[in-house]
Amino acid sequence: DFILEVFILSMLGGILNARKLHCLSTARGRFSGKSLTVMKQRPFSSSPTSDTDDSIVSEEEVVPVKKSKSGKLSQYAGLAKARLSSLVVLTTGAGYAIGPATFDPVIAASVCGGTALCAASAGTFNQIFEIEQDSNMNRTKLRPLPSGAVSVNEAIAFGATTGLTGTSLLLTQIQDPTVAMLGLGNIALYAGIYTYSKKVTEYNTWIGSVVGAIPPLMGWVAADG
Repeated sequence: DFILEVFILSMLGGILNARKLHCLSTARGRFSGKSLTVMKQRPFSSSPTSDTDDSIVSEEEVVPVKKSKSGKLSQYAGLAKARLSSLVVLTTGAGYAIGPATFDPVIAASVCGGTALCAASAGTFNQIFEIEQDSNMNRTKLRPLPSGAVSVNEAIAFGATTGLTGTSLLLTQIQDPTVAMLGLGNIALYAGIYTYSKKVTEYNTWIGSVVGAIPPLMGWVAADG
């Protein structure tokens, strides 16, 4: 019963966050990558002006958005969606912390590390499948694949390596194989079903909430043994 409660609460939280992120992403997509228009005010002058000379004039100052000059390592971090993956790892750690077993640093590190690698794999394959869409949006066109910073073959190799390594770590270090199955299943759920559903239905956020609910469940199951 407790496992079910953790899963349901995590999923409900995921639904709310997914809806919020969807709205933010839509708004950011409209402005990201565009030049900024700044309204400049002409300094006040006490000298007389003609009827055609307004004291306040709107002028457009184009402020170009700077492109990142990060190296290859940061490009792979972009493929792994490092910031999002770090939040996933935090939820896994929280799930482990509230579990019934005595805290074991090796198990905790293994479940968090395995989850991080699985999340990196899922994020990578998600971007592989969405290269065309990402290249057409200002918010995503500078990602590693659309920008050409990383090739598709490199991305496939990275996604496969992180996925296999993460699943293997969970399978060998965690007593219950359910954790590894959940990690592998979440890669398929996020990179496959969730990614596809984004094109066809707004209920993709509900699928995304399930994706977000699984990592804390993995942590709890790892603690339960």
